[in-house]
Amino acid sequence: MSTKRKLGMKDLYVAKVIKNTSTEYVCETPQKLCRAIKAKIKTKKGSEKLYSDSEVEDIINQFDSCEVELEGDHLSAEMTALLNGATLKNGVLIDNVDDEGSEVAIMFRDKRANGKYEFQCLFCGKFGEEDDDEHETATDKVKGQTKTIKGTFYGRKLDGDYRLRIFEDELVSENDTDAKSIIEKWFNEVPSQKPITVK
Repeated sequence: MSTKRKLGMKDLYVAKVIKNTSTEYVCETPQKLCRAIKAKIKTKKGSEKLYSDSEVEDIINQFDSCEVELEGDHLSAEMTALLNGATLKNGVLIDNVDDEGSEVAIMFRDKRANGKYEFQCLFCGKFGEEDDDEHETATDKVKGQTKTIKGTFYGRKLDGDYRLRIFEDELVSENDTDAKSIIEKWFNEVPSQKPITVK
């Protein structure tokens, strides 16, 4: 029996968020961001202990942010303009001190040892906090350069949801129609509904 260990992340896509209000969440059609190498996602929560009778009565955890670090083969000028807010005109990319990156959603999938995929979508976030641009001379040993970007993601205003995940190998019931429908349209549109509970 194959295990559920993750074997390979692929198909990293990005979509510009064009509406993020208390009544609407709308994105443009997803585009491939780059060839995926690695994704690190860290959810941060603030914690407060409540005391009574000289002991801990309860612990309250509150969502703070979701820090995302992505590594890929490279970023095109078009993707750099989208994420960092730079201006791309007539083939020339201009960075300005007042640049502000677009609000975006990101999507990717990760293949498991059993041949099925884990799908992830982060609904709202921004990149451009750090933009390291490193170049090295060629030597007798080939060393390929990669691109790493960091961003912060947060809950969408519609409902507070910040991430959607689907584990394909756990969809065994006829009632899992929402998840199956989302997977079928995964690279054509950003999911706009809440994830279902996978038992």
